[in-house]
Amino acid sequence: MKRILFFLATAISLSFNAQVSCDGGRYASNIFEQVSTTPNVQYGSNTSFSGGNTNLFFDFYQGQGDQATERPLIIWVHGGSFIGG
Repeated sequence: MKRILFFLATAISLSFNAQVSCDGGRYASNIFEQVSTTPNVQYGSNTSFSGGNTNLFFDFYQGQGDQATERPLIIWVHGGSFIGG
């Protein structure tokens, strides 16, 4: 039974392909001279460690002049046990 589950899990994991093609070198090197930044975009709120309400924000960075409709997304989250950091 363990072998069947292992092979099933392996087959399922290999069927997912989250890779974006780098044909033509689009993501192989820097292609944008300027980057536009949209700071403090609120994406939600949550209860803080002390019990109060805390708004959650992120900064959005995008290459200026990019006309692509599909591109990879990188989410960078720091450590700190979500209490400090």
